[in-house]
Amino acid sequence: MRVLQVIGLSVVWAFLSAAVVGSLAAAIWTAIPTEMLQWGADEVNLIGYVSHCSYTPISTLILLSISTVGAVISYKLKRGRTIGLVVFAGTSGGLMIGLLGGIDIAMYIGMGAGLGVGVLLGLVVGLVRKTGE
Repeated sequence: MRVLQVIGLSVVWAFLSAAVVGSLAAAIWTAIPTEMLQWGADEVNLIGYVSHCSYTPISTLILLSISTVGAVISYKLKRGRTIGLVVFAGTSGGLMIGLLGGIDIAMYIGMGAGLGVGVLLGLVVGLVRKTGE
């Protein structure tokens, strides 16, 4: 029973981690001007410059709101905080490693790898420590 509980908490924290870290990174990415990227939108966005996304203010606000909701839920969720901290650290570390490769698909590959490592570490930490902290 304890193993299933830890797996469930790790999956919940993985979704929250992806929502917060991934949405925040994507929100920043949508607003970056095309000159700073190797590729981007061909049209002027709603603010008046050419960026990665043609719907920049709208898409950026939507992604920032997803990130904020995920952060609030993460803050309110008290169960398995140690697992959550490890999963968040893995996701953020993977994102930073991905960013070293440039702002492109490597960023998401790095974040995905970090999320996978974070979930595995979260499982180990959850099995070693008490689950209901």
